[in-house]
Amino acid sequence: MLRSGSAVTLFRVRSTIDSRSGNVRCGHVMINADAVRALTETWPMSRSGLAVCGAALLPLVLAVSCTTSEAEDSSGSASHATSTLDAAFRARAEKACNPYTTYNSRHFFTVRDFNRFAPDGAALPRVAAFLSRNPSYRTLGSDLEKLGRPDTGRAAWSAVLGDLQTTSKLMKSEIESAQQGHVAAFMRYDARLTKNTADLHVDLGKLGLSGASTCYGVQGDPLQTAPRSE
Repeated sequence: MLRSGSAVTLFRVRSTIDSRSGNVRCGHVMINADAVRALTETWPMSRSGLAVCGAALLPLVLAVSCTTSEAEDSSGSASHATSTLDAAFRARAEKACNPYTTYNSRHFFTVRDFNRFAPDGAALPRVAAFLSRNPSYRTLGSDLEKLGRPDTGRAAWSAVLGDLQTTSKLMKSEIESAQQGHVAAFMRYDARLTKNTADLHVDLGKLGLSGASTCYGVQGDPLQTAPRSE
């Protein structure tokens, strides 16, 4: 039977019972003494049987609790450690994104009085011509895939590449609908593209590529107009 101040080691997990409170410490987990007593008090046995079963079961309960806690801590630490891109890969990614950002800074949407939420069908072919010239929706994804896999943040980077594949497909459909003058289809694909771009920015942010990042600004509003001069 366990005594105050004793220690139990099971499955490579160490637990100790506090001599004053009766609480059980298991790694980073503190199990309240009342919870330990509840285990034995609800067991359908005699008082002597409870002591035996309690002593036999308690190490197993502690081992499971500690193992679960330590696994969660380990998983959380590993996830945090690999959530951002390694510096070398990030520099290469930023370099690959730079030409596309430069293009966007020099090419603005110029179709006057165009409302994407109530588009004029007659203006859509001009919108399609403008959108089809933007290279970021055609070759950015493949350029970034050529960089290979980063040392860290691989899962998040894969999500970014998936987002770029989706935006490429959505933009192709948006351009086709605009070329055909299909107002409803254009609005539908434009809304989906806007939503997916927001998802892309979230995934980039998880990698530390947000705000001033070159890659963050590559795909924003494809119908961005020139800033007004003050």
